[in-house]
Amino acid sequence: MSPENTQTEQTSVEFKLSAVKGFERGPSIFRFEPSGIIKVDSVYHVYYTYFSPTVTWPELFYVPNHTQIWLATSKDGWQWNEVGPVLQDSAAGTWHQNGKHAPHVVQVGDLFYMFYTAHLVAEYFPKRIGLAMADSPAGPFRHIGDGPLLDADPAAAPHDAVGQDDGCVFQRGDEFWFYYKGYGGDLDTGRTINNHISLAIADSIEGPYRRCDDNPVAMAHTGCVWPQRNGVMMISDVVDTSANHPHPPCIRHSEDGIHFTQGAAIEATTTDPAIKSAMASSLEHWGVEVIDAGVYCPEIYEPEQPGNSVSWGLCQLPDDVYSADLARPQCSPFLLRFDCDLKKKHAAEHTPAGDVLKAAPEE
Repeated sequence: MSPENTQTEQTSVEFKLSAVKGFERGPSIFRFEPSGIIKVDSVYHVYYTYFSPTVTWPELFYVPNHTQIWLATSKDGWQWNEVGPVLQDSAAGTWHQNGKHAPHVVQVGDLFYMFYTAHLVAEYFPKRIGLAMADSPAGPFRHIGDGPLLDADPAAAPHDAVGQDDGCVFQRGDEFWFYYKGYGGDLDTGRTINNHISLAIADSIEGPYRRCDDNPVAMAHTGCVWPQRNGVMMISDVVDTSANHPHPPCIRHSEDGIHFTQGAAIEATTTDPAIKSAMASSLEHWGVEVIDAGVYCPEIYEPEQPGNSVSWGLCQLPDDVYSADLARPQCSPFLLRFDCDLKKKHAAEHTPAGDVLKAAPEE
Protein backbone atom coordinates (compact mmCIF):
# COMPACT_ATOMS: atom_id res chain seq x y z
CA MET A 1 0.00 0.00 0.00
CA SER A 2 1.56 3.30 -1.01
CA PRO A 3 1.31 6.30 1.37
CA GLU A 4 -0.86 8.26 -1.04
CA ASN A 5 -3.38 5.40 -1.03
CA THR A 6 -3.44 5.13 2.74
CA GLN A 7 -6.49 6.93 4.03
CA THR A 8 -6.01 8.66 7.39
CA GLU A 9 -9.18 6.95 8.57
CA GLN A 10 -7.32 3.66 8.32
CA THR A 11 -4.38 4.48 10.53
CA SER A 12 -5.86 4.20 14.03
CA VAL A 13 -9.27 2.82 14.82
CA GLU A 14 -10.76 2.54 18.31
CA PHE A 15 -14.29 1.31 18.82
CA LYS A 16 -15.82 2.30 22.15
CA LEU A 17 -18.57 -0.17 23.09
CA SER A 18 -21.55 0.86 25.23
CA ALA A 19 -24.90 -0.50 26.33
CA VAL A 20 -28.10 0.89 24.81
CA LYS A 21 -31.67 0.87 26.05
CA GLY A 22 -34.54 -0.92 24.35
CA PHE A 23 -32.72 -4.18 23.61
CA GLU A 24 -32.84 -5.62 27.09
CA ARG A 25 -31.04 -8.89 27.68
CA GLY A 26 -32.78 -11.98 29.01
CA PRO A 27 -33.06 -15.76 28.74
CA SER A 28 -35.90 -16.00 26.23
CA ILE A 29 -35.26 -13.64 23.30
CA PHE A 30 -32.08 -12.93 21.37
CA ARG A 31 -31.16 -10.35 18.76
CA PHE A 32 -28.27 -10.32 16.33
CA GLU A 33 -27.00 -9.06 12.96
CA PRO A 34 -28.19 -5.44 13.01
CA SER A 35 -28.48 -3.88 9.58
CA GLY A 36 -27.05 -0.67 8.26
CA ILE A 37 -28.78 2.23 10.00
CA ILE A 38 -30.94 4.47 7.84
CA LYS A 39 -32.43 7.82 8.82
CA VAL A 40 -35.96 8.66 7.69
CA ASP A 41 -37.76 11.83 8.83
CA SER A 42 -35.16 12.45 11.58
CA VAL A 43 -35.62 8.94 13.01
CA TYR A 44 -32.98 6.21 12.91
CA HIS A 45 -34.10 2.76 11.77
CA VAL A 46 -32.25 -0.49 12.36
CA TYR A 47 -33.30 -4.00 11.29
CA TYR A 48 -32.04 -7.18 12.93
CA THR A 49 -32.63 -10.90 13.37
CA TYR A 50 -34.94 -11.78 16.26
CA PHE A 51 -35.46 -15.28 17.61
CA SER A 52 -36.31 -17.37 20.65
CA PRO A 53 -33.91 -20.12 21.77
CA THR A 54 -34.00 -23.60 20.31
CA VAL A 55 -32.36 -26.79 21.52
CA THR A 56 -29.42 -26.38 19.16
CA TRP A 57 -28.14 -23.39 17.17
CA PRO A 58 -28.70 -24.89 13.68
CA GLU A 59 -32.32 -25.62 14.59
CA LEU A 60 -32.99 -21.89 14.36
CA PHE A 61 -32.45 -22.00 10.63
CA TYR A 62 -34.28 -25.21 9.81
CA VAL A 63 -37.70 -24.39 11.31
CA PRO A 64 -39.80 -22.38 8.81
CA ASN A 65 -40.29 -18.75 9.88
CA HIS A 66 -38.74 -19.30 13.31
CA THR A 67 -36.28 -16.45 12.85
CA GLN A 68 -37.82 -13.05 12.10
CA ILE A 69 -36.61 -9.67 10.91
CA TRP A 70 -37.53 -6.92 13.36
CA LEU A 71 -37.30 -3.13 13.29
CA ALA A 72 -36.37 -0.72 16.06
CA THR A 73 -36.31 3.07 15.85
CA SER A 74 -34.50 5.79 17.77
CA LYS A 75 -34.18 9.57 17.80
CA ASP A 76 -30.70 9.60 19.33
CA GLY A 77 -29.13 6.19 18.73
CA TRP A 78 -29.16 5.34 22.45
CA GLN A 79 -32.81 4.74 23.34
CA TRP A 80 -34.37 2.23 20.95
CA ASN A 81 -38.04 1.32 20.59
CA GLU A 82 -38.86 -2.05 19.08
CA VAL A 83 -41.53 -1.86 16.39
CA GLY A 84 -41.78 -5.60 15.79
CA PRO A 85 -41.53 -7.92 12.77
CA VAL A 86 -41.46 -6.17 9.40
CA LEU A 87 -40.63 -8.93 6.91
CA GLN A 88 -43.61 -11.04 5.92
CA ASP A 89 -43.49 -14.73 6.78
CA SER A 90 -42.65 -16.99 3.87
CA ALA A 91 -45.32 -19.17 2.35
CA ALA A 92 -44.87 -22.90 2.83
CA GLY A 93 -42.57 -24.43 0.25
CA THR A 94 -40.88 -21.18 -0.84
CA TRP A 95 -37.09 -21.16 -1.13
CA HIS A 96 -36.78 -18.53 1.64
CA GLN A 97 -38.95 -20.11 4.34
CA ASN A 98 -36.02 -21.24 6.52
CA GLY A 99 -33.72 -19.16 8.65
CA LYS A 100 -34.18 -15.60 7.41
CA HIS A 101 -31.49 -13.38 8.92
CA ALA A 102 -28.78 -10.75 8.22
CA PRO A 103 -31.04 -7.95 6.90
CA HIS A 104 -29.72 -4.92 5.04
CA VAL A 105 -32.11 -2.13 3.99
CA VAL A 106 -31.56 0.64 1.44
CA GLN A 107 -33.87 3.38 0.25
CA VAL A 108 -34.25 3.97 -3.48
CA GLY A 109 -36.58 6.83 -4.30
CA ASP A 110 -39.75 6.33 -2.28
CA LEU A 111 -39.25 2.59 -1.89
CA PHE A 112 -37.31 0.54 0.67
CA TYR A 113 -35.51 -2.68 -0.25
CA MET A 114 -34.41 -5.38 2.19
CA PHE A 115 -31.65 -7.84 1.36
CA TYR A 116 -31.77 -10.90 3.62
CA THR A 117 -30.19 -14.34 3.90
CA ALA A 118 -32.22 -17.57 3.92
CA HIS A 119 -31.34 -21.28 4.09
CA LEU A 120 -32.26 -23.41 1.09
CA VAL A 121 -32.40 -26.73 2.95
CA ALA A 122 -31.97 -28.12 6.43
CA GLU A 123 -28.22 -27.75 6.26
CA TYR A 124 -26.23 -24.78 7.48
CA PHE A 125 -24.08 -23.67 4.55
CA PRO A 126 -26.37 -23.72 1.47
CA LYS A 127 -27.63 -20.15 1.82
CA ARG A 128 -28.83 -17.53 -0.63
CA ILE A 129 -29.70 -13.83 -0.46
CA GLY A 130 -33.22 -12.69 -1.32
CA LEU A 131 -34.96 -9.36 -1.77
CA ALA A 132 -38.09 -7.80 -0.28
CA MET A 133 -39.69 -4.40 -0.86
CA ALA A 134 -41.87 -1.98 1.13
CA ASP A 135 -43.45 1.43 0.68
CA SER A 136 -42.46 2.45 4.22
CA PRO A 137 -39.39 1.81 6.38
CA ALA A 138 -41.79 0.16 8.86
CA GLY A 139 -42.88 -2.36 6.24
CA PRO A 140 -44.41 -4.74 5.72
CA PHE A 141 -41.62 -5.91 3.42
CA ARG A 142 -42.96 -8.17 0.67
CA HIS A 143 -40.84 -10.87 -0.94
CA ILE A 144 -40.14 -10.10 -4.59
CA GLY A 145 -38.55 -12.10 -7.38
CA ASP A 146 -38.81 -15.76 -8.29
CA GLY A 147 -35.61 -16.79 -6.55
CA PRO A 148 -32.43 -15.58 -4.87
CA LEU A 149 -30.40 -12.72 -6.30
CA LEU A 150 -27.51 -15.06 -7.13
CA ASP A 151 -27.30 -18.80 -7.49
CA ALA A 152 -24.24 -20.94 -6.92
CA ASP A 153 -22.14 -22.01 -9.89
CA PRO A 154 -19.08 -24.03 -8.84
CA ALA A 155 -17.48 -23.65 -12.26
CA ALA A 156 -17.93 -19.89 -12.51
CA ALA A 157 -17.58 -18.89 -8.87
CA PRO A 158 -15.84 -21.44 -6.63
CA HIS A 159 -15.47 -18.84 -3.89
CA ASP A 160 -19.27 -18.83 -3.42
CA ALA A 161 -20.17 -22.19 -4.90
CA VAL A 162 -21.93 -23.33 -1.72
CA GLY A 163 -23.81 -20.17 -0.81
CA GLN A 164 -23.97 -16.46 -0.09
CA ASP A 165 -24.62 -14.54 3.13
CA ASP A 166 -24.39 -11.11 4.80
CA GLY A 167 -25.31 -8.80 1.91
CA CYS A 168 -24.33 -5.12 2.03
CA VAL A 169 -25.43 -2.83 -0.81
CA PHE A 170 -25.11 0.81 -1.82
CA GLN A 171 -25.54 2.88 -4.95
CA ARG A 172 -22.38 3.99 -6.76
CA GLY A 173 -23.12 6.26 -9.67
CA ASP A 174 -25.88 4.64 -11.70
CA GLU A 175 -25.08 1.16 -10.45
CA PHE A 176 -25.83 -0.87 -7.35
CA TRP A 177 -22.81 -2.52 -5.74
CA PHE A 178 -23.71 -5.66 -3.82
CA TYR A 179 -21.03 -7.07 -1.49
CA TYR A 180 -21.62 -10.42 0.16
CA LYS A 181 -19.85 -13.27 1.94
CA GLY A 182 -19.32 -16.37 -0.13
CA TYR A 183 -19.21 -19.97 1.03
CA GLY A 184 -16.87 -22.11 -1.02
CA GLY A 185 -14.83 -25.28 -0.75
CA ASP A 186 -11.20 -25.46 0.30
CA LEU A 187 -9.38 -27.01 -2.65
CA ASP A 188 -6.96 -28.88 -0.38
CA THR A 189 -9.31 -30.23 2.29
CA GLY A 190 -12.78 -29.99 0.73
CA ARG A 191 -13.95 -28.21 3.88
CA THR A 192 -16.50 -25.44 3.45
CA ILE A 193 -14.92 -22.07 4.14
CA ASN A 194 -16.54 -18.68 4.61
CA ASN A 195 -13.80 -16.11 4.26
CA HIS A 196 -14.46 -14.65 0.81
CA ILE A 197 -16.03 -11.20 0.36
CA SER A 198 -17.32 -10.94 -3.21
CA LEU A 199 -18.99 -8.29 -5.33
CA ALA A 200 -21.84 -8.29 -7.82
CA ILE A 201 -23.09 -5.23 -9.72
CA ALA A 202 -26.47 -4.37 -11.27
CA ASP A 203 -28.05 -1.47 -13.12
CA SER A 204 -31.20 -1.81 -11.01
CA ILE A 205 -31.62 -2.46 -7.30
CA GLU A 206 -33.68 -5.54 -8.21
CA GLY A 207 -30.99 -6.94 -10.49
CA PRO A 208 -29.98 -8.92 -12.39
CA TYR A 209 -26.60 -8.89 -10.60
CA ARG A 210 -23.42 -9.88 -12.39
CA ARG A 211 -20.40 -11.12 -10.46
CA CYS A 212 -17.19 -9.13 -10.56
CA ASP A 213 -14.42 -10.84 -12.54
CA ASP A 214 -11.93 -10.09 -9.74
CA ASN A 215 -13.83 -11.93 -6.99
CA PRO A 216 -13.18 -12.41 -4.16
CA VAL A 217 -12.35 -8.76 -3.40
CA ALA A 218 -11.29 -9.34 0.22
CA MET A 219 -10.51 -12.17 2.60
CA ALA A 220 -12.78 -11.79 5.64
CA HIS A 221 -15.61 -13.50 7.45
CA THR A 222 -17.91 -10.52 7.02
CA GLY A 223 -17.53 -7.09 5.49
CA CYS A 224 -19.56 -3.91 5.77
CA VAL A 225 -18.98 -1.31 3.06
CA TRP A 226 -19.87 2.31 2.36
CA PRO A 227 -18.80 5.09 -0.06
CA GLN A 228 -15.98 7.25 1.30
CA ARG A 229 -13.89 9.89 -0.45
CA ASN A 230 -13.84 8.74 -4.08
CA GLY A 231 -13.70 5.09 -3.13
CA VAL A 232 -15.10 2.49 -0.77
CA MET A 233 -14.36 1.78 2.89
CA MET A 234 -14.89 -1.56 4.60
CA ILE A 235 -14.99 -2.86 8.15
CA SER A 236 -13.95 -6.48 7.83
CA ASP A 237 -13.61 -9.16 10.46
CA VAL A 238 -12.70 -12.80 10.92
CA VAL A 239 -13.79 -15.62 13.18
CA ASP A 240 -10.23 -16.74 13.81
CA THR A 241 -6.67 -15.89 12.82
CA SER A 242 -5.71 -19.18 11.20
CA ALA A 243 -4.10 -19.54 7.79
CA ASN A 244 -7.55 -19.21 6.21
CA HIS A 245 -8.12 -15.88 8.00
CA PRO A 246 -4.78 -14.06 7.86
CA HIS A 247 -6.08 -10.59 8.77
CA PRO A 248 -7.47 -9.23 12.04
CA PRO A 249 -10.69 -7.20 12.25
CA CYS A 250 -9.60 -4.07 10.42
CA ILE A 251 -10.46 -1.14 8.19
CA ARG A 252 -9.94 -1.52 4.46
CA HIS A 253 -10.07 1.00 1.62
CA SER A 254 -10.37 0.71 -2.15
CA GLU A 255 -10.22 3.43 -4.77
CA ASP A 256 -12.12 1.32 -7.28
CA GLY A 257 -14.27 -0.67 -4.85
CA ILE A 258 -12.57 -3.90 -5.95
CA HIS A 259 -8.94 -3.91 -4.85
CA PHE A 260 -8.86 -3.31 -1.08
CA THR A 261 -5.83 -2.37 0.99
CA GLN A 262 -5.58 -3.28 4.66
CA GLY A 263 -5.43 -0.57 7.29
CA ALA A 264 -5.31 -0.53 11.06
CA ALA A 265 -6.61 -3.32 13.22
CA ILE A 266 -9.78 -2.46 15.11
CA GLU A 267 -9.30 -2.06 18.84
CA ALA A 268 -12.44 -2.38 20.99
CA THR A 269 -12.67 -0.73 24.41
CA THR A 270 -15.38 -0.43 27.05
CA THR A 271 -15.91 0.60 30.66
CA ASP A 272 -18.97 -1.63 31.06
CA PRO A 273 -18.18 -4.80 33.08
CA ALA A 274 -20.97 -6.80 31.39
CA ILE A 275 -19.61 -5.91 27.94
CA LYS A 276 -16.06 -6.77 29.04
CA SER A 277 -17.30 -10.22 30.07
CA ALA A 278 -19.02 -10.69 26.71
CA MET A 279 -15.87 -9.60 24.87
CA ALA A 280 -13.88 -12.19 26.79
CA SER A 281 -16.43 -14.84 25.82
CA SER A 282 -16.19 -13.82 22.17
CA LEU A 283 -12.39 -13.97 22.35
CA GLU A 284 -12.52 -17.44 23.88
CA HIS A 285 -14.96 -18.91 21.39
CA TRP A 286 -14.16 -16.99 18.19
CA GLY A 287 -10.64 -15.64 18.61
CA VAL A 288 -11.72 -11.98 18.33
CA GLU A 289 -13.28 -9.64 20.88
CA VAL A 290 -16.14 -8.37 18.71
CA ILE A 291 -17.66 -10.61 16.06
CA ASP A 292 -19.30 -10.08 12.69
CA ALA A 293 -18.08 -6.79 11.31
CA GLY A 294 -20.55 -7.32 8.48
CA VAL A 295 -23.29 -6.52 10.94
CA TYR A 296 -21.84 -3.26 12.13
CA CYS A 297 -24.26 -0.55 11.11
CA PRO A 298 -22.80 2.53 9.50
CA GLU A 299 -24.88 5.65 9.78
CA ILE A 300 -25.01 6.58 6.10
CA TYR A 301 -28.03 8.52 4.98
CA GLU A 302 -26.33 11.29 2.97
CA PRO A 303 -24.60 9.43 0.12
CA GLU A 304 -23.96 12.68 -1.72
CA GLN A 305 -21.54 13.62 1.09
CA PRO A 306 -19.21 10.62 1.28
CA GLY A 307 -16.82 12.38 3.66
CA ASN A 308 -19.37 12.10 6.49
CA SER A 309 -18.67 8.39 6.91
CA VAL A 310 -19.16 6.34 10.04
CA SER A 311 -19.10 7.60 13.61
CA TRP A 312 -21.37 5.12 15.41
CA GLY A 313 -23.56 2.09 14.95
CA LEU A 314 -24.69 -1.17 16.53
CA CYS A 315 -22.92 -4.50 16.74
CA GLN A 316 -23.36 -7.82 18.52
CA LEU A 317 -21.67 -9.84 21.24
CA PRO A 318 -22.34 -13.29 22.72
CA ASP A 319 -24.49 -13.24 25.83
CA ASP A 320 -22.52 -15.26 28.35
CA VAL A 321 -25.01 -14.41 31.10
CA TYR A 322 -28.29 -15.43 29.46
CA SER A 323 -26.96 -18.06 27.09
CA ALA A 324 -29.46 -20.65 25.93
CA ASP A 325 -26.58 -23.12 25.72
CA LEU A 326 -23.85 -22.66 28.31
CA ALA A 327 -21.42 -24.56 26.10
CA ARG A 328 -22.03 -22.14 23.23
CA PRO A 329 -22.73 -18.65 24.67
CA GLN A 330 -21.70 -17.10 21.36
CA CYS A 331 -24.99 -18.42 19.94
CA SER A 332 -27.04 -16.21 22.27
CA PRO A 333 -26.15 -12.71 21.05
CA PHE A 334 -27.28 -9.25 22.16
CA LEU A 335 -26.99 -5.80 20.57
CA LEU A 336 -24.86 -2.90 21.76
CA ARG A 337 -23.52 0.39 20.42
CA PHE A 338 -20.09 1.34 19.13
CA ASP A 339 -18.64 4.83 18.64
CA CYS A 340 -15.63 5.53 16.46
CA ASP A 341 -14.08 8.20 14.25
CA LEU A 342 -13.87 7.25 10.60
CA LYS A 343 -14.64 10.67 9.21
CA LYS A 344 -12.56 12.28 6.52
CA LYS A 345 -9.46 13.99 7.90
CA HIS A 346 -7.05 16.52 6.45
CA ALA A 347 -4.60 15.17 3.87
CA ALA A 348 -1.68 16.53 5.91
CA GLU A 349 -2.39 13.89 8.53
CA HIS A 350 -1.32 11.08 6.17
CA THR A 351 1.23 8.74 7.72
CA PRO A 352 3.49 6.35 5.76
CA ALA A 353 1.78 3.01 5.42
CA GLY A 354 4.65 1.09 6.93
CA ASP A 355 4.15 2.88 10.24
CA VAL A 356 0.46 2.10 10.60
CA LEU A 357 -0.30 -1.39 9.38
CA LYS A 358 -0.91 -3.96 12.08
CA ALA A 359 -0.70 -7.43 10.61
CA ALA A 360 -2.15 -10.41 12.42
CA PRO A 361 0.39 -12.93 13.67
CA GLU A 362 0.79 -16.02 11.54
CA GLU A 363 -0.38 -19.23 13.17
